[in-house]
Amino acid sequence: MGLTFSTLFQQLFGKKQMRILMVGLDAAGKTTILYKLKLGEIVTTIPTIGFNVETVEYKNISFTVWDVGGQDKIRPLWRHYFQNTQGLIFVVDSNDRERIGEARDELQRMLSENELQDAILLIFANKQDLPNAMNAAEITDKLGLHSLRNRNWYIQATCATNGDGLCEGLDWLANQLKNLRMETWPVEVIQAYNRSKFSRDETKKYELIVYKPIESVLQDGPQCGIVALAMAMNIHSCNTTVNYSMFLARVIPNLCQQFNLKAALHQWTNITDLIECLKSNYICLVPYDTDANHEPCLKKGHRAHWLLVHGYLKELTSSSNDYDLVLVRHGRSKNLGAFSLLDLFQSNKQLIEADPKRRLESNYCVPQNGSLRETLCNLFITI
Repeated sequence: MGLTFSTLFQQLFGKKQMRILMVGLDAAGKTTILYKLKLGEIVTTIPTIGFNVETVEYKNISFTVWDVGGQDKIRPLWRHYFQNTQGLIFVVDSNDRERIGEARDELQRMLSENELQDAILLIFANKQDLPNAMNAAEITDKLGLHSLRNRNWYIQATCATNGDGLCEGLDWLANQLKNLRMETWPVEVIQAYNRSKFSRDETKKYELIVYKPIESVLQDGPQCGIVALAMAMNIHSCNTTVNYSMFLARVIPNLCQQFNLKAALHQWTNITDLIECLKSNYICLVPYDTDANHEPCLKKGHRAHWLLVHGYLKELTSSSNDYDLVLVRHGRSKNLGAFSLLDLFQSNKQLIEADPKRRLESNYCVPQNGSLRETLCNLFITI
């Protein structure tokens, strides 16, 4: 192949650790598969006594693969590797018709273990290059895979010596592990993601990095900053919009002190600044420019608004943060929202001037010259 597998596996940002156990009878090709995945080349192997363990990186998932010896005297030791295993790769010698029943018995015995009840199962039907090899359908029947209940499984025909089928198998495994993680998200996060335009792009996969459940508060009038603050502080009425203008970000930390709450004003210079604060267990109040649907836009600040950021979804197929999402609430909707982090960052950076009409209304305390460059632009608050 033109590219080594190790070249394909180079994803250096946002990796997720996964523990994968690879087992099978002796001489099935487990060690050859492991080092083909790791090094992209064939290595000379001897029967494994004990185990080999390597880390294989693929599509932002860091697989720790345990290749455990398959000789009959060693198999009772397999159970010592079951704990915390999320994926099970069972390798079958497709050319070994005499021992396929033995392989079935060992597989069924493993799958009955409590510690593997939730493990995803990938079967590598190996040595497909040999003339007498059973195909994937025949091995499926011989192993009794269709009789499995409540088990997510897949069989992939492979040839370890040339790498055929290995990527396809790992693709399936990686996608199942990502989907499994999404199933563990809180219901409101799943709903927010499904409502967003980003859910329509099937090429993107997200990992929920941090999320703090917070109850929505709807605002009445020009109180977006106060309402965002109320959600964070669980206060429902401050009536300070006129007295303390929310066009001045520096006012909010002072206001928080009145409620014995620690808050800090931050410069938002790099897109990752907000992420680091969320990862450090803060929630963030962010001024931004809003369109008619209260999503981030670029209108120079004429529709300046506040929202509360209390969750972060990392996009796994890209090494940049341009496709990451933040989970937000604001005073115009009861629903949790999923916004593009990049859109929010760019919207915040172009908060330049307040709408001239707002300067004429008594409900708004807009800076005298109408400029937002020093009062909202490039700023956010952590609580």
